[in-house]
Amino acid sequence: MRVGVKGDLDDDDIDEDLDDLVEPEEGLARVYAVPRVFRCISSQFLHFMNVFGNAGGFDMILDVLENGELTDSGDLTISVMGCLASIITMPSQVFHKQFITENGRKIQESIRRRLLSASDKSLRDVRKD
Repeated sequence: MRVGVKGDLDDDDIDEDLDDLVEPEEGLARVYAVPRVFRCISSQFLHFMNVFGNAGGFDMILDVLENGELTDSGDLTISVMGCLASIITMPSQVFHKQFITENGRKIQESIRRRLLSASDKSLRDVRKD
């Protein structure tokens, strides 16, 4: 498996030409992740990313980040927010350009808004961890 293998390319230099050529897998409505040479070409990883996206996983994470509420657990803590932010941002280099266009700004703004509106107590609690 070659996940996150780094080549000589700049981190921001992603070739999006392939995005328009990749079709959704059978049974899936859309493409969320595509192979990127020197980044990730693992078909299994990309398959799981696409299944997760088509099952509404990314929408659920974004909803929690935007609204700050977990289903049965109450408010979103800074630590949990950090974990969710990592889950949705770490694979950013393999996201399909349409997903980034639709959600990139929302993800960034949601995280920023959560951090800026965090209480002093929640910020202190993170420092203790």
